[in-house]
Amino acid sequence: MILLLLLEVSACGSELEMDQNLNDPRALPGQNDNNADDAGDSNDNTNDDTNDSGGSDTPPDDDGDGISNDQDQCPETPGAEEADENGCAPSQKDSDQDGISDAADTCPDTPPGEEVNNQGCAASQLDSDDDGVNDATDQCPDTPAGREVNEQGCHTPQIGEFYQGGYVFYIFQPGDDRYISGEVHGLIAATEALETPYPWMPEGANFERVFYDDMSRDGEINTEKIVKAYGEGVYAARVCYDLEYNGFSDWYLASGVENAILCINLAHNNDPEIADGYSTGDQYWTSFETSLFYKKIPEVVYGITWSNLNDELRSKIVLSKDNTVYECFVTSFDICQTDDMYSKTSLQPVIPVRQF
Repeated sequence: MILLLLLEVSACGSELEMDQNLNDPRALPGQNDNNADDAGDSNDNTNDDTNDSGGSDTPPDDDGDGISNDQDQCPETPGAEEADENGCAPSQKDSDQDGISDAADTCPDTPPGEEVNNQGCAASQLDSDDDGVNDATDQCPDTPAGREVNEQGCHTPQIGEFYQGGYVFYIFQPGDDRYISGEVHGLIAATEALETPYPWMPEGANFERVFYDDMSRDGEINTEKIVKAYGEGVYAARVCYDLEYNGFSDWYLASGVENAILCINLAHNNDPEIADGYSTGDQYWTSFETSLFYKKIPEVVYGITWSNLNDELRSKIVLSKDNTVYECFVTSFDICQTDDMYSKTSLQPVIPVRQF
């Protein structure tokens, strides 16, 4: 009986040694029990603190631009673009706030409030004709290459040069009534006369005077007054007034002075390509009425010396000073003088002109 008891005690002791204090609350921290769950075991091979590869320590970066989500001001950065320190690629930024992303903006630093094209460029940032004057300031687009320009971006065109819809036939000079210091202005004619001849006044209109003391050597002023007097209809001044030609709509019926200069500089131009548009065998309507022609035209106008009116024309002018004016002046392109008169109902060729 005593022997049996000793054997049971011995067996229990061996089992406890094999278990090596597995559940012994008296086990000290750090004792080697090969238990992976013992937080105090210095030799635990699966301890998270000593064997973690570090992946859980890296902040997430969903768009892979190198900037963590918590610092990224521009999520979803395209993969092919390089982001800045804020996680923003050029396609996600608009530094000058012109509505065009930096990636597409070829004109950075657009001034606030200016409209831009689809490249992000405002007129003040462009110089389309490469004349050194930006488009916002340039009053003369399409300057020919190599021409010197003024502050408005305008070069001084040459007589006979095709410019702004027609041929230049005069440049205003100091002393001229339409000369502006520091600017370039002049007169342009359509490249040829209109195909159809027209009357000076519309059909059915009364033969009444349009001008009294207000006829001008500026045909544009005269044209506006003629149109105001006659209104709608088919007649020389109105056709010019309504004309849209070569991109311009400010054409008018030339005064006698303007027509004579046109004749000299274009109809008798040495370049046949220019001269062929203006037959020297024709007489072209002007915006002059007979009654005021003589007293309004001085001897020299725009560098042209005007011949004295002959006695026949002088007498007609005197006789026409009543309220009824039947005739208006034409310019004879063979001698380049406004020296003949036709009834307002006569059909005569017309050359529209404009100012620039």
